[in-house]
Amino acid sequence: MTWKRGHTLSTTKESYEFLDRLKKYQAVVSGLRVSIVGQPHWLELTCDNGLRLEAANLEAVIEHLRGLLSEGQVTVEAPIVTFPTGQHLLDWVEEVRTTIHPHEVSQ
Repeated sequence: MTWKRGHTLSTTKESYEFLDRLKKYQAVVSGLRVSIVGQPHWLELTCDNGLRLEAANLEAVIEHLRGLLSEGQVTVEAPIVTFPTGQHLLDWVEEVRTTIHPHEVSQ
Protein backbone atom coordinates (compact mmCIF):
# COMPACT_ATOMS: atom_id res chain seq x y z
CA MET A 1 0.00 0.00 0.00
CA THR A 2 1.58 3.29 -1.11
CA TRP A 3 0.84 6.58 0.62
CA LYS A 4 1.78 9.64 -1.41
CA ARG A 5 1.77 12.38 1.17
CA GLY A 6 4.72 14.60 1.87
CA HIS A 7 6.27 13.90 5.24
CA THR A 8 8.56 16.75 6.29
CA LEU A 9 10.49 16.35 9.52
CA SER A 10 12.43 19.49 10.40
CA THR A 11 14.22 18.48 13.61
CA THR A 12 16.49 15.64 14.63
CA LYS A 13 13.89 14.48 17.17
CA GLU A 14 11.09 14.38 14.58
CA SER A 15 13.36 12.62 12.09
CA TYR A 16 14.25 9.83 14.52
CA GLU A 17 10.60 9.46 15.56
CA PHE A 18 9.73 9.03 11.87
CA LEU A 19 12.50 6.46 11.54
CA ASP A 20 11.11 4.55 14.54
CA ARG A 21 7.63 4.52 12.95
CA LEU A 22 9.08 3.22 9.69
CA LYS A 23 10.59 0.33 11.63
CA LYS A 24 7.45 -0.30 13.66
CA TYR A 25 5.18 -0.47 10.60
CA GLN A 26 7.76 -2.09 8.26
CA ALA A 27 7.44 0.79 5.80
CA VAL A 28 9.86 1.92 3.11
CA VAL A 29 10.37 5.44 1.74
CA SER A 30 10.90 6.76 -1.79
CA GLY A 31 11.86 10.18 -3.12
CA LEU A 32 13.80 10.72 0.07
CA ARG A 33 15.79 13.81 1.01
CA VAL A 34 17.96 13.72 4.14
CA SER A 35 19.83 16.82 5.29
CA ILE A 36 22.13 17.78 8.11
CA VAL A 37 21.77 21.52 8.58
CA GLY A 38 24.41 23.16 10.75
CA GLN A 39 26.15 26.49 10.87
CA PRO A 40 27.90 27.39 8.65
CA HIS A 41 27.81 24.03 6.82
CA TRP A 42 25.14 21.64 5.60
CA LEU A 43 24.94 18.49 3.53
CA GLU A 44 22.17 16.61 1.81
CA LEU A 45 21.35 13.31 0.13
CA THR A 46 18.48 13.22 -2.37
CA CYS A 47 17.06 10.03 -3.88
CA ASP A 48 14.73 9.58 -6.84
CA ASN A 49 11.20 8.22 -6.45
CA GLY A 50 12.22 4.82 -7.81
CA LEU A 51 14.75 4.13 -5.05
CA ARG A 52 13.05 2.54 -2.05
CA LEU A 53 14.86 2.58 1.30
CA GLU A 54 13.95 0.47 4.30
CA ALA A 55 14.26 1.95 7.78
CA ALA A 56 17.63 0.26 8.40
CA ASN A 57 19.02 1.82 5.22
CA LEU A 58 17.69 5.25 6.15
CA GLU A 59 19.22 4.94 9.60
CA ALA A 60 22.59 4.00 8.06
CA VAL A 61 22.38 7.02 5.72
CA ILE A 62 21.65 9.37 8.63
CA GLU A 63 24.49 7.95 10.71
CA HIS A 64 26.92 8.22 7.81
CA LEU A 65 25.94 11.84 7.12
CA ARG A 66 26.25 12.67 10.82
CA GLY A 67 29.74 11.20 10.68
CA LEU A 68 30.61 13.81 8.06
CA LEU A 69 28.84 16.69 9.81
CA SER A 70 28.15 15.93 13.45
CA GLU A 71 26.64 19.28 14.43
CA GLY A 72 23.26 20.35 13.08
CA GLN A 73 19.64 19.28 12.76
CA VAL A 74 18.71 16.13 10.86
CA THR A 75 15.82 16.83 8.50
CA VAL A 76 13.95 14.28 6.41
CA GLU A 77 11.53 14.74 3.54
CA ALA A 78 9.72 11.64 2.29
CA PRO A 79 6.98 12.15 -0.28
CA ILE A 80 6.18 8.44 -0.63
CA VAL A 81 5.81 5.82 2.12
CA THR A 82 4.98 2.22 1.19
CA PHE A 83 3.55 -0.27 3.66
CA PRO A 84 3.40 -4.07 3.43
CA THR A 85 -0.38 -4.04 4.09
CA GLY A 86 -3.23 -1.58 4.32
CA GLN A 87 -3.54 -2.38 8.02
CA HIS A 88 0.03 -1.15 8.61
CA LEU A 89 -0.93 2.15 6.96
CA LEU A 90 -4.14 2.45 8.99
CA ASP A 91 -2.24 1.77 12.22
CA TRP A 92 0.35 4.46 11.34
CA VAL A 93 -2.42 6.96 10.56
CA GLU A 94 -4.10 6.21 13.89
CA GLU A 95 -0.84 6.66 15.79
CA VAL A 96 -0.08 10.06 14.27
CA ARG A 97 -3.74 11.12 14.43
CA THR A 98 -4.23 12.16 10.83
CA THR A 99 -6.60 11.22 8.03
CA ILE A 100 -6.01 9.63 4.65
CA HIS A 101 -7.42 11.20 1.50
CA PRO A 102 -8.38 8.73 -1.25
CA HIS A 103 -6.16 10.39 -3.89
CA GLU A 104 -3.08 9.82 -1.66
CA VAL A 105 -3.27 6.02 -1.58
CA SER A 106 -2.60 3.36 -4.21
CA GLN A 107 -1.93 -0.36 -4.21
